[in-house]
Amino acid sequence: MLETMMFCLRSVPLAETRLILIPNTLYLADCYVSEAILPELADTGRFEVVGPLRELAFDAQGNLISRIGLPRTS
Repeated sequence: MLETMMFCLRSVPLAETRLILIPNTLYLADCYVSEAILPELADTGRFEVVGPLRELAFDAQGNLISRIGLPRTS
């Protein structure tokens, strides 16, 4: 599925890519958003940025290899 998504996004400039990664849909407290969506969410006052921007890593087949969704310790 991710390979299909990456194929569809290949012509979208990185700065305009709008993605949201939800590690666990049963626990919607945390999610990861692309930089293009961040200003939109920050302007609402309903969301808090809890970490710095970071790049996601993909393997040669286009599969996501970055670990996301690790539980917070605080």
